[in-house]
Amino acid sequence: MEMDPHIFPCGLMVSDFQEQKILQLNAYIENEFGYAKDSLIDQPITALFTKASVLFLEHYFYPMLLQDGRVSELQVKLLSAKKEPVPVTINATLSPQGEIHWALFSAINRDQLYQELINTRDKLEDKTKALTITSATDELTGLLNRREATKQANEMIQQTKRANITLSFILLDIDYFKRVNDTFGHQEGDKILIKMSKVLVSTVRSCDIVARWGGEEFLIVLYNTPIDKANTFCQRLHDRINQIEIGRDTLHVSIGITGYPTDSQTLNLDEIIWQADEALYDAKEKGRNQTRLFKGNLLLDKK
Repeated sequence: MEMDPHIFPCGLMVSDFQEQKILQLNAYIENEFGYAKDSLIDQPITALFTKASVLFLEHYFYPMLLQDGRVSELQVKLLSAKKEPVPVTINATLSPQGEIHWALFSAINRDQLYQELINTRDKLEDKTKALTITSATDELTGLLNRREATKQANEMIQQTKRANITLSFILLDIDYFKRVNDTFGHQEGDKILIKMSKVLVSTVRSCDIVARWGGEEFLIVLYNTPIDKANTFCQRLHDRINQIEIGRDTLHVSIGITGYPTDSQTLNLDEIIWQADEALYDAKEKGRNQTRLFKGNLLLDKK
């Protein structure tokens, strides 16, 4: 039984390779793309495609036909009768008689699906980034949380083993913060923590680490910074933090500093944090609102 090419759910077309004219086509092309019956017969093949697609056909499609005798799944844009571009996928073969046999499949749904997949991928990437940021930051202050700060600090410590880099670890704690919450309420206490965090972020460099270590305690790791410069940094930090108002008073912090590497490069992060915490405790014991250094309990510039 002979099959009628007009009933196929795709475009079928025959063109002359040398003259590049349309010789035959089925009703699908006329109906699907709005052309009047037989209006495309003897028209140049270029009339059926966009200018960009014509260039693509000339530089890729025809050379491949000559070389391989066929082209499969080539996507270009066909022009409808209203001159609207429509994505189509082409399969074609070149006959010994010099005729190109085309099969054209509409790719509108394929393009829409592809775009939907791209949009879905972008949304998933955005969600992944948001989740990554959320898992790495403190919800209230936006600073790094303890887990992420620990990860990044350990990475910095590893760098000191490969290069001559000095790190300064700083722990600071807001003085009498419980009194702030008891007097003004936890909502005001949260506002103080946020203001404090903004001061820290605006004072450190992009290469440094600043994190909410827990409660009203914060960790700063100064990259490639010796102790004396870290101490100067902390004095500047005192001045800026002291400008934050709490009722009729201003905010004060106690700070402890330690350096890495020191006499031993085998210390782990927990031991380094312990040293900074000891210096911080010493600052509290000595009257608060000052910076102390962990080095034989040597006191540096008292604020």
